[in-house]
Amino acid sequence: MNQPNQRPPCPRSVLTPEQERRRAEWAAEAERKKAAVAARRRAEAQQARRAEAEKKRRRAEAWRLFCNRFVIYLIMLALVLAVSGLIFLISLHHTEKETLPHQYAYSVGGVYDEQGKVIEAPVTITLPQQDALRDGILYLPMSAIADLAEMTVTGTPDVLKFTAESGEYVRFTAESNRAEVNGDIVLLDAPAVLREEGGTETLWIPAEFIVTWMQGVAVESNGETGEVTIRLDEDVEISFLLKGSHPLETIDERGEFGDTPAIAFKADLSAYEEYMNPSDRDAYIALINVDNKLAADYIPDDLMNVVDTRKDGRNTQQLREYAAKALEAFFIEMRACGITDVSVTSAYRSYSYQTQLFEQRVDMYPSLSREQAEAKAATVVTWPGASEHQSGLCVDMHNLSAADISFANTASFAWIAENAHKFGFILRYPEDKVEETGISYEPWHYRYVGRYHATRIYNLGISLEEYVAQYMQ
Repeated sequence: MNQPNQRPPCPRSVLTPEQERRRAEWAAEAERKKAAVAARRRAEAQQARRAEAEKKRRRAEAWRLFCNRFVIYLIMLALVLAVSGLIFLISLHHTEKETLPHQYAYSVGGVYDEQGKVIEAPVTITLPQQDALRDGILYLPMSAIADLAEMTVTGTPDVLKFTAESGEYVRFTAESNRAEVNGDIVLLDAPAVLREEGGTETLWIPAEFIVTWMQGVAVESNGETGEVTIRLDEDVEISFLLKGSHPLETIDERGEFGDTPAIAFKADLSAYEEYMNPSDRDAYIALINVDNKLAADYIPDDLMNVVDTRKDGRNTQQLREYAAKALEAFFIEMRACGITDVSVTSAYRSYSYQTQLFEQRVDMYPSLSREQAEAKAATVVTWPGASEHQSGLCVDMHNLSAADISFANTASFAWIAENAHKFGFILRYPEDKVEETGISYEPWHYRYVGRYHATRIYNLGISLEEYVAQYMQ
């Protein structure tokens, strides 16, 4: 018998197969999301651990680097202190020596018999050490030597010209290390100096000039006693080793070719067109090297100043007229294109000055024989007569304190090398043409040949030696 008010049992719902499938998918999706969240959290935790480990590693690396640099600093400091101490001790040693002699005694001229007895007393001059020596260079009284040699003295106290009976001369400028000898320039070891002696200004010059360039004067000096004797060599006429120069005709090699392509510039260079692209386009193609030398007395007759000479106290450089004007256009366009750090450091050089540079380079190899030293020097400094600088057609230009192949790594060089031919210049000694030119790579050295030939050489990618041999014969 049924109980009163008792609910009947609720029938259990039955899911269809489709509902069962959907429920299973929902459960699986929930599990996937849960697993994804867990994986993401694990990845984030792992990434955080890696970041922390990397931070610790960098701190450790920075600390090691600091320690290493600090150790190097201590080592360098110790070396500097040691070297400074050594230099100080050496300077003390030298100072003691330099205090002797306190004075230098000059004997100029005089007549002596065979036993050395004085027949006619010499002119004597006494100077304190600091006046007789400047930076270790001994000075001689040029005015007294001129009187002894009966040379004619003209000019002002600041610029004096001393002329021998033969007509040869030398001109000195006070406080300048450049002297003019028979028209050629010689660099002195130190500047000429004016001194007042007895109310008269006299000129003193480095002894090396008298010893090296002047003939007919004998100089003997004793650094320990300070005695300096200056006499005439009776068997030698007063003269100078430099004899001056005279111009020769320009080497001329001609050829027949087509027209030169037109060039567009950023600046207005119309006034320079004739110089960049000369009508006589074969007049400047002469090959100058060890096999095609210029005479020792060759001087171009149309040299003019280079306006873009580096302003660091050096004399204004010179080039032949067409090369100088084409180079002026070169620099105008260079500046128009944003390159303002390049300047000219060297241009025309006389035969004698090239000889001086070559000998200086030879002297840098004392361990080699003369022949070996000359061969080695010739790869850096050309032989006298074989230098293009004597032609007045080449120029050294760069933006460094001194010419160096590192100039090739600059943006300025890249622009110059790409555009030089447009102005009539070529890179004379390329890096890949050392065998053909015989000269090591010089990214600062450019030769004027005129636009037509410069463009052909640039496009062919060859040296001037190859170009002359293949196209100018």
